[in-house]
Amino acid sequence: MTSKNAMGALSSLKKLKKVVAPIALVSSAVAVSAPSYAADTEKLKVFVSFGFYGNTWMEQNKNMMEALTKSSDYSDKVDIEFQVVNNGDAQRQAQQINGMVEAGADLIVMYPSSPTALNRSIRNACRQGISVIAWDSTVSERCATNVHADNKVLATNQAEWAVKAINESGNILMINGAPGVAANDDRVVAAKKVYDKYPNVNVVAEVNGMWSDPVVLGELSKVMAVKKWSDIDIATAQLGCYPFYQLQDSAGIPDAEKIPCAGSAEISERVALMDPNTDVGETEGAFRPMGIKGQTFEVGPVMGAQALMYGIDALLEGKELPHDIIMDVPVVTYKDTKLCETGSWQEMHETGCNVFKPSMIPNTEFSVAIYSEDTPQLGLQAALNGTPEY
Repeated sequence: MTSKNAMGALSSLKKLKKVVAPIALVSSAVAVSAPSYAADTEKLKVFVSFGFYGNTWMEQNKNMMEALTKSSDYSDKVDIEFQVVNNGDAQRQAQQINGMVEAGADLIVMYPSSPTALNRSIRNACRQGISVIAWDSTVSERCATNVHADNKVLATNQAEWAVKAINESGNILMINGAPGVAANDDRVVAAKKVYDKYPNVNVVAEVNGMWSDPVVLGELSKVMAVKKWSDIDIATAQLGCYPFYQLQDSAGIPDAEKIPCAGSAEISERVALMDPNTDVGETEGAFRPMGIKGQTFEVGPVMGAQALMYGIDALLEGKELPHDIIMDVPVVTYKDTKLCETGSWQEMHETGCNVFKPSMIPNTEFSVAIYSEDTPQLGLQAALNGTPEY
């Protein structure tokens, strides 16, 4: 590992917010040390399994993982192959994992379609000496490592912020993700526990947006066909504040009167929080600064690359990883937005910039949560097209 990768996974693990009891990489039943590949001449064989695909966030994850393996730190150490299950079919993903085992994988990194349905295939991989890592959403099999945010804490904080924004009295619209996936279900349960504590707070409507703006737009259109905008005081979204603002635009609601939303780090959501007088160049429709007093949380596509890096570094150095690596979730409010000029890792690292001009990234679903101090190999170009910084 070169000096540029001094902030790699194993050193950075010390800085993570929470680490849960270590496990062996090889088996959940027998504690053995992970093999070291440092002296091997052959590259590590790495497979990535997407239990879901089809939105920009997932595409960015893929791009950033690819960029990491193209960087000078890893290009001579890793061969990587991506496989996709478009519809969240757990049985198909389990078969996919079994195929990766048969193909001689050293490391399998996955976005799991289920917290439990993949366990048998994961155990089989572990017994064959293969390291298994899930990111963002989790699996319960103890021989795997989960790299993820604490989704319960994330949702609790978001819900508490929304309740305070409406002075503990009013109607909340919930825009959820994909039912049955741990990341979604944990967030929904945690948020509702918060709302249940406040007798004057009501969830007036709830939609499953499937982490897709077009789906959210369709589902919200159905809600607003039977409700008035005055029925809603604030919205919370796992993803989907932008279509919420689009519909308000279509209804002719002025920016100063728009209902705020607490959501994700899509560029369109974050641009909406910026002062309306901010010069961001040419804009179109609701993709513009509006001065909305909302917030955005950062569970970004860099997480996939971080999970991949942790797995590779552990194998190369013969180290063990814990069952859970809990990632911090920064929150950016309307007070904290700062435009980037180039989007290089160095710029984001030195200035703390966290949003881009729409003219730079016309895709409204693009996640701007692409910075990590642990991945100097990855900047804006990595997220856009899989090109590393070096």
